[in-house]
Amino acid sequence: MYELGALMVANHLTPGRIVASEWCRNQQTLEAMLDGMRDADPDALENVQIDTIADLNLLLSLQGAPDVAAMREIIADWDGGAGHGPLLIISHFTNIQELTERAVFEGQMLVLDPADGNRVLGQLRLRSAQPDVGHFQ
Repeated sequence: MYELGALMVANHLTPGRIVASEWCRNQQTLEAMLDGMRDADPDALENVQIDTIADLNLLLSLQGAPDVAAMREIIADWDGGAGHGPLLIISHFTNIQELTERAVFEGQMLVLDPADGNRVLGQLRLRSAQPDVGHFQ
């Protein structure tokens, strides 16, 4: 994820806001991406709002989110962050699948259109992306 963060900044795709689940794997992903972004440009995160949100925790698990309503709302409410960049959500396989009806690998990003019911417009998958063995057969 370090490399993805660096690539995003190097290609002028610095998010205007980043939100992540409280859970450790999502926090590790966030920290690795932030390190990559900072190494690509020490000032890259100057205008980036970064939040940890319990409503993004793993669906239907102990202390998890009951549904993806909060995630839908976060996406629908995104206004571009005063023109500073896209919204980046770091979440869990089950949450992403529930929201988009797509199975994603670890190391994969989906590009959504919030104005069209969160329709998937495209995807980016790192060469190192791997299926989550708990969700793929």
